[in-house]
Amino acid sequence: MARINTLTNFLTDVSNAIKQKTGDNTPIPASQFDTEILSIPTKETYQEKSITIRQDGNYSLLPDSGYGALSKANITVNTTERKQSKSISIDANGSYQVNADEGYDALGTVAIDVDVQAQVDEQHIPLYFIETTEAGNLECINNYSEFLYVPYVLNEQGELIVVQDDDDSAVYSINANQELEVVVNG
Repeated sequence: MARINTLTNFLTDVSNAIKQKTGDNTPIPASQFDTEILSIPTKETYQEKSITIRQDGNYSLLPDSGYGALSKANITVNTTERKQSKSISIDANGSYQVNADEGYDALGTVAIDVDVQAQVDEQHIPLYFIETTEAGNLECINNYSEFLYVPYVLNEQGELIVVQDDDDSAVYSINANQELEVVVNG
């Protein structure tokens, strides 16, 4: 570091630094310091470089081989997701996962066509029982257990077991006269 206590010490230290850098011990007048400094060859060739970043992460921008340093670095950050639109068909029950293909960052629109055919030989339905309470009122009781399809029947205790078939849907209720009403749509 140059001494700055006097102008003479300062100029002597700058002159010595130039001589050390150039390897020339010839005295240098202060009026030529600028020319001498500019004539010192640099050891490094500078490079101007540009990169575009498309993903999150940590990046290092270094000069290419043959360059000692970067004189300018142009960095463009473009993390806009490249979204893919997809269409899939599903013809069986199960769990499915839809992922973007290679080259895409995310899914934009996913169209899913589901065509699962019901099995006709088996139907799971809840059972409904009509029971008389101690006060003599009718109540509709269900246990929501799943059983295979059976037609409308009365059991040995006289309880009405109400089920639905493959083609019908029904709404069951007890009206104000404590009568069972069944509305069948099908």
